[in-house]
Amino acid sequence: MKIRRRIKLCGCGCGEIVKNRFALGHHIRVNPLTSSPEARKKASERMKKNNPMNNPETRKKLSESLKGKIPWNKGKPWGDETKKKNSDSRKKQWQDPEYRTKTIKSQNEERRSPKGRKRLSDITKKIFQDPEARKKISASMKKNWQDPECRAKMIKALQERLYTSITKRKQSKTMKAKFKDPKFCERFFRNRGVLPNKLELKVQDLLNNLFPNEYKYVGNFDTFIGGKCPDFINVNGQKKLIEVFGDYYHEDKDSQKRIDHFAKYGFKTSVIWESDIEENIGLVSKELISFHSKNERKRIPLWKQK
Repeated sequence: MKIRRRIKLCGCGCGEIVKNRFALGHHIRVNPLTSSPEARKKASERMKKNNPMNNPETRKKLSESLKGKIPWNKGKPWGDETKKKNSDSRKKQWQDPEYRTKTIKSQNEERRSPKGRKRLSDITKKIFQDPEARKKISASMKKNWQDPECRAKMIKALQERLYTSITKRKQSKTMKAKFKDPKFCERFFRNRGVLPNKLELKVQDLLNNLFPNEYKYVGNFDTFIGGKCPDFINVNGQKKLIEVFGDYYHEDKDSQKRIDHFAKYGFKTSVIWESDIEENIGLVSKELISFHSKNERKRIPLWKQK
């Protein structure tokens, strides 16, 4: 004799077959008070307080019992309807300033912790190892960049994050440490294809005429001295450097800072200014001959003498 099981229907009267009293979320239809923000907040606090997962032993037991078991939904993609429901729900939640603030704070704390940073790094590396994933991300970023509103938001977010005084100090400290590594300098130079500018080419021609095979251009990050890269270095035994300064990008005090820095490592430095090269190349030649044959002399630029 077959025993017929009694079919259990949802208590709200929708007719849906259920295991418990209500289908998921249908209890609100019977008791609408629980849908108010105050009721939800009280229920949330009560659930947090009485949640068995707060007990470390319970969490440990559950973890051990689930080890080795394959989740029922593994490999089953969400349907379009489910995706739309989740998307609409998230968008609605995100409109709440309190929820948004809490979520951002929680995510920032997680990302800034050592464990969170390592986990995020591992996930990102794994994703970018897949060529198809890289193509999808690239296509998505290019599409977003075409939208003026989206582009403005991205630029603003980057500026707010990257151009703070704290971030600038961190970046400066990091880059100074990196530039002490010859391999990093070589890779940095190769990727950017740094070449002598017009002013440096003029000085290079002048040095080749005055002192053939004496000075080499190293302003392409070829040589670093104490984390700083000079423009020209003597290659025949003299510890002498030549720096070329553009008037627009440098102040007079910059030349003394540069001279003092390289002096710590036993180098003598001569600073040539753009205005001097343009106005009186003969004086520059005399100063270079004097610098090369004798001790260094600090010269005041012509535009400062006026």
